[in-house]
Amino acid sequence: MSYQNLLTNGKELILATVNEDNTPQANIVISLGFFEKQILVGACQMDRTLKNLKRTGNVVVIIKGNGEYYRIRGTAKVASSGPALHEAIKYGKEPFPEEAILVRIDEVFDLDQGKIVNIIN
Repeated sequence: MSYQNLLTNGKELILATVNEDNTPQANIVISLGFFEKQILVGACQMDRTLKNLKRTGNVVVIIKGNGEYYRIRGTAKVASSGPALHEAIKYGKEPFPEEAILVRIDEVFDLDQGKIVNIIN
């Protein structure tokens, strides 16, 4: 199995950012699958995380499944309107997201193998 297969709609992920004072901020979020080759997440009740993403765009996503563990380093954009938000609302659950997070994957690190398995530029 590959990391792409673990990013299906409904899969729990850990999404981590960094606050202004460089302290980590992590949330459990639900993947809504891929949208335009990016990980789609609905933003519900995550004020600090959204603030961090809007400030830096830097994000780390941890995924696990079927005995596999991956760390994805990426760049995120927050969509307050448009197709990504419509998709997040369509596949999300209550409370429905007010914004959508799109994570562009920059690097995938296999935590079991201890090596980078994919770099996307």
